[in-house]
Amino acid sequence: MRIHTYLLLFSFFGSLSLSVAGPVTVESLLNEMGNRSALTRTPEPAYVAKAATSYDRASITNNPEDGLFVETKGRDWGKGWFANHDFSEYIRREKNQGRNESVLMENNGPGAIVRWWAPSCKKGMIRIYLDGSSTPVIEMQPDELIGGNKLVSYPFSFLASDDKTRPTWRGRNLYLPIPYQKSCKVTWEGKPFYYQIGYRKYAQGTKVKTFALEQLKSARETMKQVAERLTTGSTVVSGKNVAKTDVVLAPEESTSLTLSEPGAITRLLVQLSAEDYRQVLRSTVVTMTFDGKKSAWIPIGSLGGVGYSAEKNDTFYVKVDPATRMISSYYVMPFQKTATITLTNYGKQDVTIKQLELTVDDYRWNNRSLHFHATWFEQRNISTQNRSDLNYVTVKGVGRYVGTSITIFNTCTLKNNRTWWGEGDDKVYVDGEDFPSIFGTGTEDYFGYAWCRPQRFWTPFISQPRGEGNKKWGYSNNNRYHLLDDYPFTKSIQFDMEIWHPFRKNMNYAVSTFFYARPGSTHNKAPDLDSVKHKVALHRDDVISLGASSPAQPVQTEDASGESILGKIAAKRLVKVFIVAGQSNAVGHNRVKEYKKGRVEFPKAYRHQPDVLFWGKKKTKGWSTLDIATSGAFGPEIGFAYDMAAELRTQRIAIVKYAVGGSGIARSVDYSDYIPKLKGFNDHGNNWHPPAEGKEAGKYYLRLIKNVRDSLEALDRQQIKWELAGCLWMQGEHEAGISRKMAQDYDQLLAGLISAIRKDLKAPSLPFIIGEVNSHTWVYGEIARGKQALVCQQDREAILVKTTDLSRKGSGGAAHFDADGMLVLGSRFAKAAISLAGKDETEQSPGGVM
Repeated sequence: MRIHTYLLLFSFFGSLSLSVAGPVTVESLLNEMGNRSALTRTPEPAYVAKAATSYDRASITNNPEDGLFVETKGRDWGKGWFANHDFSEYIRREKNQGRNESVLMENNGPGAIVRWWAPSCKKGMIRIYLDGSSTPVIEMQPDELIGGNKLVSYPFSFLASDDKTRPTWRGRNLYLPIPYQKSCKVTWEGKPFYYQIGYRKYAQGTKVKTFALEQLKSARETMKQVAERLTTGSTVVSGKNVAKTDVVLAPEESTSLTLSEPGAITRLLVQLSAEDYRQVLRSTVVTMTFDGKKSAWIPIGSLGGVGYSAEKNDTFYVKVDPATRMISSYYVMPFQKTATITLTNYGKQDVTIKQLELTVDDYRWNNRSLHFHATWFEQRNISTQNRSDLNYVTVKGVGRYVGTSITIFNTCTLKNNRTWWGEGDDKVYVDGEDFPSIFGTGTEDYFGYAWCRPQRFWTPFISQPRGEGNKKWGYSNNNRYHLLDDYPFTKSIQFDMEIWHPFRKNMNYAVSTFFYARPGSTHNKAPDLDSVKHKVALHRDDVISLGASSPAQPVQTEDASGESILGKIAAKRLVKVFIVAGQSNAVGHNRVKEYKKGRVEFPKAYRHQPDVLFWGKKKTKGWSTLDIATSGAFGPEIGFAYDMAAELRTQRIAIVKYAVGGSGIARSVDYSDYIPKLKGFNDHGNNWHPPAEGKEAGKYYLRLIKNVRDSLEALDRQQIKWELAGCLWMQGEHEAGISRKMAQDYDQLLAGLISAIRKDLKAPSLPFIIGEVNSHTWVYGEIARGKQALVCQQDREAILVKTTDLSRKGSGGAAHFDADGMLVLGSRFAKAAISLAGKDETEQSPGGVM
């Protein structure tokens, strides 16, 4: 009987092509679900992926300021773009046959529901109305419909995590396709809870056979075959085997299998052995090259969905056997001419490749065919104090997004189930849209379980091989493999995940993405060599002791000399030194009490930053730590340092600040050229003018250079490695408000200053981040801004930061940024600095405004 069933499966699924004949039906969708090769071509008939979810409707506009941390009493639900009240939301309420029903989903035109997720809820009644009928085709309680056995059973309906977990804590999933020709409306009688309904929206004119309950009887045999294909028969593939065995790779060595005839890889099998097996799962990388184009770069453990731990994984697309340490991928990987699969050992130990085997089958390549892609990166010791959207991947081209795997290490030690890391909504933007097609309700909801439960589970669609880090400090992996619920794109796709820990604890966060794309497509994730070589985290101390910005690792309390504060910085840790200089908006003429108009407390994470070195306090001789003055005033360094420390996690941030209000670059000896009436004016050298034309430099310029040199010498005395990483220049209002000619000459003045600073500090490529003259009514403001832009167009290492939209305060005639505007200015400086640092040598100068 078993042999007969497998032969039937070969006959049913063996062809590596999918031909759609006739209308879309329950059975055609089931067949597609069980055919791995279906995802290797652009969909036919075409559709777009949509989702109706209970996400918080306060999330309207992506405003990064909504993510700033503000301490609150009780549960923190977030706000704005990061609002987290992701339940009891709906489109509208209406009456149907005397019942009050909330509309959860509504779609006109042909389509199909392909995925449903919800937590446990026995209250209320869900109804599905198709093609405008007033009689629901399905009418069930939530727990009966989603994850229950009343409609269909496993694997099309199931609970996660494992069956030892209380049912009320488990995520509920339904993967039965429900197609319709004209329309679909889903309602909930009673108060809706959390929900996600994923559906396909087909093009007008697509023929669809509308779902009816009796179709489940006629499709019984198809469902049985597909269920076996998804579960017990999921390892059955066709094709011939190509293999290598017992290859020993020394550090930095590689081994490859190359295919030179057209076809498709239907299985990739890898078996590794090493003394430190957990490290080898991270440090051994699989590179895939199809038709001459590298399309996948991923650690072998992440390809298997287990991160860096010998765990079981058993899904339709990936399987890992911890007993034999066999890792198998069943993604179909077609190629037109050639394919090369390479294993590289980026670790410090020898690795034995006991088995590297490919199963290769025939495949007919056509203009709908897609190459397989996989990306991976890790962010270590990331701060979750503020909420943000982490970009998993952005792809440009044509393709289908088909899977996600994450590996996290949570450092939270709070008791009473308060370690939960899993806040955050998935946000998927397709083909350049402004608002995401998919707006989820939580990270663990995207991965199909609920309440961040730690118990393991494995299903064809989702899995959690390890979950200890969900409810205590430790390690977790989550996987989701999209079958019918993939995300097609014709121009681009951007997959972001909201990331924050409700108890503000740091984490390691590694992300793998899987997608198919047409030749010529590109994505934004480069190989992360530093992270695959890095020691894997086995204890929370491995996370928090290695990052630059962990609040648990302060530098040292400052003292009068400023020297001892450097004592705990390891000599091998590079210090990135940034200069902050300019006039009053570099000084900072605001107060923390003005933040959010006094309605919200200023975030403590900004107020004191013990991991950031600061040189510029008048009362402290030498280095101190960065905090806000007792007066409550602060400059752009506060927001800048916070964001840069999060970006440069393995390096220390240091700020050298020297700024003077009302100061200009132009010197008094030149004022008669600018304003004839001021022929006898003498500023006594109080300007930023560099040494030129045989004349002494301005006092402010000389003091700036001395401050920087003194600060660097202090680092040298402690044998601390440093790098001058950039200069933040916020100035120009002086020239913009005095005379037309002075503003017209500002490009020459600024370019001369930049050149002199680079020369005197022996840093010929020192990046300059220039703050735009703000929108106060400077008489010649537009001229000065134009000259600033010109300098940045002509200087490859300079970039202009937009300020004209930032909020200002009343003092000084609204010439100064207020607390809110100053924080955003600092963040923009950081973003610009990161942009300059990551610029390819062949790129042109940005020449614009960030």
